[in-house]
Amino acid sequence: MAEHWAQLGFVDYLFKLFIGIILFVPAYGVVLNVILRKLQMLVTERIPA
Repeated sequence: MAEHWAQLGFVDYLFKLFIGIILFVPAYGVVLNVILRKLQMLVTERIPA
């Protein structure tokens, strides 16, 4: 196992990168949409039509 540390580290890095992209990017999108909706509601309340 000691002679394969570079390959193990590379696979571990790719796995963590893949999981991060799959889980956290959509979560950031959801949070961003919530913030944008709140801001849009505030803007429409301040500016009467």
